[in-house]
Amino acid sequence: MISQTLTLELKQVLGALLFGSRRPISVADMRRVLLEVAEQNGDVGGRFAQTSA
Repeated sequence: MISQTLTLELKQVLGALLFGSRRPISVADMRRVLLEVAEQNGDVGGRFAQTSA
């Protein structure tokens, strides 16, 4: 089996939010999700916690 490394990118996370949501997403919602990604993914997602509008 081939091992793949998953690296999250900000554009991937925001794109998934915008296109996968059933309702409009506010900036506050996006910010909250970015903080959750940072908490769940440690070093990889940590840079998302610094994102501002």
